[in-house]
Amino acid sequence: MKKFDYLYGINPVLAALSANRRAEKFRLYLNVAERQGNNNNPKMEQLTKMAQSQNIKVKYLAKGNLSKFCGARPHQNVILKASPLAYQDVRKIDDVLPENGQK
Repeated sequence: MKKFDYLYGINPVLAALSANRRAEKFRLYLNVAERQGNNNNPKMEQLTKMAQSQNIKVKYLAKGNLSKFCGARPHQNVILKASPLAYQDVRKIDDVLPENGQK
């Protein structure tokens, strides 16, 4: 089993931080331009605030280093290193429906 996952892009990382379903979030990697305040993207501000509130370490890298880090996948200057998402083993539909059978 993998020890960690890398999530790339603003919205996937925001979703992971908002859902808070991963046991551990190790580090958030951002473009160094974000630290210098060159970008006024509200989602990036939200990401950094959420990382601070969840005690996630933030490391700033140059854009080229981010691209090398993620194997040239689209990353939107954001990469999150986190523990793998726990999956629930579903054998039958009753395993995921509420006890009263309604959605």
